[in-house]
Amino acid sequence: MTRILVVDDEKDLVFLIQKFFEAEISQGVFDFYFAHNGQEALDMIHQSDPFQVMITDIGMPKLDGIGLLQAIRKHTPCPKTIVISAYDDFRYVRQAMNHGAFDFIAKPLDFKELAKVLKKCVASQAICA
Repeated sequence: MTRILVVDDEKDLVFLIQKFFEAEISQGVFDFYFAHNGQEALDMIHQSDPFQVMITDIGMPKLDGIGLLQAIRKHTPCPKTIVISAYDDFRYVRQAMNHGAFDFIAKPLDFKELAKVLKKCVASQAICA
């Protein structure tokens, strides 16, 4: 089972991900956990078993996605990370990739694309440097 931490301040995303990945969740392929900001995610990472994948928004209150990536890399093994953002400024994408992100998806989310990237992420042997 792949443990996936989703970090986004959009409350609807929890329902949408659970609905779209319903089959994978019920079959025990994916186990999703949710945090609503970077600080909450950092607390969860330090207090639980490791996550294999993290899906995080860039723009969030308390601790944004870039800050979260920086904080994780300093203190813990870094889960493979997929960054999502409504920002169309590719400086954010470049920053995320420079801090260890595996891939990037623009909002609004195309859940079929997310599924494809998530499966590629899980199957890859990429690690955070």
